[in-house]
Amino acid sequence: MNNTRFEIRFDPDAVKEYQQLDNSVAKIVDKFLERLEKQADEIGKPLHNTKSSRLAGCKEIKLRDAGVRIIFRVTNEVVEVLRVAYILAIEHRS
Repeated sequence: MNNTRFEIRFDPDAVKEYQQLDNSVAKIVDKFLERLEKQADEIGKPLHNTKSSRLAGCKEIKLRDAGVRIIFRVTNEVVEVLRVAYILAIEHRS
């Protein structure tokens, strides 16, 4: 039984970033995308930006095992994946 609730759409920049991922990393991202199709409204950390930002209303998920951060927006029954990027550095912000 297919219990997909959301359609995944990639921003053109996210497609390029996804295509550049290593095969092993892409498999981890693919598993997350399958989960996103079912639970997009339940998972991810909301990004706190100003309303004028392109990322206002978006969520992020960090796939730490893969070193990847995915930024997405849920609208109606569609999930727009805006970024799929390697995490190059993580540091404490003050």
